[in-house]
Amino acid sequence: MGHLRTKMEQDMLIRGISERTARHYLGAVERLARHYGRAPDTLTLPEVEGYLGHLRQERHLQLASVVSGLRFFYEVTLGRARSDFLTPAPKIPQTQPHVLSRPEVVRLGQPARVRAASPR
Repeated sequence: MGHLRTKMEQDMLIRGISERTARHYLGAVERLARHYGRAPDTLTLPEVEGYLGHLRQERHLQLASVVSGLRFFYEVTLGRARSDFLTPAPKIPQTQPHVLSRPEVVRLGQPARVRAASPR
């Protein structure tokens, strides 16, 4: 990967990406290149999608960090438009907000009780 690795490392450094995240991103791109035995900038969209499908179906991996690393590489390092190289967004679990009960809302509206200072 040579010059592409150096450019990707520089891009991540400029953007303040943590060392741990940078290792994951670089690893994702290296494994993709190793899977096909070719430089990652020569791979087509169907090849990358095939690789992601392989990881998901055969290796049963969660793809969030892999997809993020590949997106960074293709969009930032190579400067490809997102529409040119659209990788699926990882699913992020949705959580429901905590809703306060009526008594909790009433308690919040009451002034705090202040303990009177004892004379010395």
